[in-house]
This record gives sequence, C-alpha cells and structure tokens, in this order.
Amino acid sequence: MDINFFFEHVLPDGTDPHGRKAFWLRYVSRVLMSRPLLNRDDEVRLRVTMQSQQEQMGHRGHVRGRESSAFLLDFGPIVVVEFSRVGNACYLYEKPNSEKVIPDFWSPEPFTIYGLKNRILAAETVGHGGRWQTNLGHLLARYGIRPG
Repeated sequence: MDINFFFEHVLPDGTDPHGRKAFWLRYVSRVLMSRPLLNRDDEVRLRVTMQSQQEQMGHRGHVRGRESSAFLLDFGPIVVVEFSRVGNACYLYEKPNSEKVIPDFWSPEPFTIYGLKNRILAAETVGHGGRWQTNLGHLLARYGIRPG
C-alpha cells in the first residue's frame, strides 16, 4: 500500500520522531484510497535509490517545490493530508470540502503545499505534539473510522 511506501522510503527510520507510521498503519484497512505526493528532493532521491523498483512509485503524485512531501488518505467521509516534514499539522477535510482542496485525487499535475493546507476548508487540523494520537484517534472515530 502507498502508506507503507511513504513511511519506508520518504520517512525512513529515524525521520519520524512523532510515531506517525505506527499510528497510521493501524488504520490501513480503513483507507479507501491513498497516494504519496513527493516533493522535488524526495522524487530525485527515490529515483536514484529505487531504479529497479519503479513500479512501487507508480501511484505517486507530486508536490511543487521542496517544502515537504505529503500523503493523502481517503477514508470516505473524510480525506486526511499528512506531511513528511516535522512542524506541519495533519489536515482533515470532510466531503465535499475535500473535493475543493483535492479536485482530482489522481491528478498528474503537481499539488501545492499551500493548497493542501487550507485551514478555512479543513474540518480539523491536528499538530503532532502532546496527545495528538489520542486526539486524532477520537476525531477519526467521530467519522466512524477506527483502527482495523
């Protein structure tokens, strides 16, 4: 699944200080669609290191610039946007607002970090400090999304 790819290759060991990998892997069975969005630096780095594994990168999209890579998790009633770089909150968008932020989940055109971080349209934003896992787990449960 794309979320595994993201955490194994975009955020390898030692680069996930908040434990987001363990949190999100508990929800993999609830994800309808997922897609990694790579920034320029991650794209180049992975192209070089994964020459023989290009098929693993098949569903990836792109983020303009070098600010952060991201991944999209579509759970049905909500779409979650998580970012690779520390200091970025996780954004939860209810439908139909998610369709305003991400009109085409599989777009070949690059996304922008600014566009994916729309606090006005977001139902919730969750920073990765304190009890973020508990808070985010409760928010997901409110939409009927529980670990699988």
